[in-house]
Amino acid sequence: MTDEQSNIYHQLAEKHQIEKGSVESLFLCLGIFYHMPLGKIEQYIAETKSIYRCDLMRLCLILDIPLDAMPEELPEYPEKLLNSQLAKKQQEKFKELEEKSRKLSERNAANGEELAHLKEENAYLKKEIARLEKNHQAYIAETESMMEKSRQDQIKTEKELEQVKVTLDELKESNHILERKNSSLQKFVESLTKERDFLQNEKAIQNDKTSDGKKKSDYSILRKRMLDGRTFTPLQLEKLDKAVNLRMPEEEILAFASPDISPAQMEKFISWWKPDKTKIGLFGKKNHMRDRKRG
Repeated sequence: MTDEQSNIYHQLAEKHQIEKGSVESLFLCLGIFYHMPLGKIEQYIAETKSIYRCDLMRLCLILDIPLDAMPEELPEYPEKLLNSQLAKKQQEKFKELEEKSRKLSERNAANGEELAHLKEENAYLKKEIARLEKNHQAYIAETESMMEKSRQDQIKTEKELEQVKVTLDELKESNHILERKNSSLQKFVESLTKERDFLQNEKAIQNDKTSDGKKKSDYSILRKRMLDGRTFTPLQLEKLDKAVNLRMPEEEILAFASPDISPAQMEKFISWWKPDKTKIGLFGKKNHMRDRKRG
C-alpha cells in the first residue's frame, strides 16, 4: 500500500471506527486497492445491516450496478443476481452501442457526401489557385516590364530636360547679348537723334538774323567738339541742345561742354545764365519789343 492509500485508509477507518484486522477493514482495503472513489467506499462501508450486504454493495458499485436493483432480502446465491444484472446492463449497453453505431453510420454517410462535396470544392479551389498564381506571375512580369519602361522613359526625359536646360541657358545668354547690343544701339540712335536735332537747331539759328544785322554764333567750335569722338551721353546732348535753344553764347556753352561734366552740373550752368531779353527771348524766340521797334 502506498503512502497515499495508507493515509486514505487511516482517515476512513478513524471516521467509521473500523478496527484493524476486522472484516470491515478488509472491505475498506479492497475498495482502496480497486481505486474506487472515496464516496463509493464510504457508501458501502456505512452499511451496518450485515457484512454480506456490505460486500454485495461493494461489488455492485464496482460493477456499476444500480443499488436499487438489490432486493431487501439477499438471495442465497448473490452471483446469480450479479450475473443477471450484468447481463441486463450488457444488453442495455449493447442497445446503446447499436444506436450509436446507427447514428455513426448515418453520420458517416452524410459525412461521405459532404466529403465528396469537399473534395470537389478542393479540386475547384486548386484549379482557382493555379489560375490565380498564373495570373499573379503574369501581373508581376507585366509590372516589372512597365517599371523598367518607366525607368527608361524617366532617364530619357531627364536627358531631354538637361538638353532643354542647356539650350535655354544658351538662349538666355544670346538674349542677354542681344539686349546689350540693342541697348547700345538705342543709345547710339538717341545720340544720333540728339546730334541731328542739335544740328537742325544750329542751322535754324544761323539763318536767324539779329535786329541790328549781326549774325548769331554758328556754334562751329561746339559742333566740332560734339562730333569728335561722340563721347557725350544722350542726356548731356539734351542739355547742350537746351543751352543752344536758350541762345547761350558759344563761349559760355564751351565752358561746360565736356563729357566730364555731368548733366546735373550742365543744368546748373544753364540756370545761372541770364539771357539778354532786349536782344533774344527765351527758347530761341525774338523779343516782341524789338520786333515792334523794327516795325
